[in-house]
Amino acid sequence: MFDERVNEDVRYKEFEVMVSSAIEDLTTDSELKNVDLVFFPIVDGNYYLICFNLKSFSILIIDQRRLVGTVESVYGNIPHVLQKNSCRFLNDVYKKRVKTLMTRNVVMLKMKCQAYNHSDDGGIYLMRHMERFMGDQTSKWDCGLAVDFIHQDLGNDWI
Repeated sequence: MFDERVNEDVRYKEFEVMVSSAIEDLTTDSELKNVDLVFFPIVDGNYYLICFNLKSFSILIIDQRRLVGTVESVYGNIPHVLQKNSCRFLNDVYKKRVKTLMTRNVVMLKMKCQAYNHSDDGGIYLMRHMERFMGDQTSKWDCGLAVDFIHQDLGNDWI
């Protein structure tokens, strides 16, 4: 879907099929209006989450790695292609106005559980981010995981 050598309409059709399959239980416009957050887990050698907040019209990248650089230099074209296809899907399929969402910049979320080193626990962080992120004010959000996973007290949630 992110290979720019492939025709854009072909890539969009693949996206449309995947998203339609994932949300097949949402059959009416009114059910989609109740959706505030849309998560796209990304696995491309690293694990991170792209979250579309349909209530505040924001697009966030939630990544356990503390990275330096622009969205494009760190994540390539993935966030932009996902933004474009998601907006097209919402407009085409649900006739939902998404002009504001299309003009928003993708933002890398800063949080205290981020680490500069690469870890093999990326999948665990990704799942936890999907469980815990509720669109809260991002400066106060805490995923509940420590930077050093070895010292993490997971409590009974992970048994």
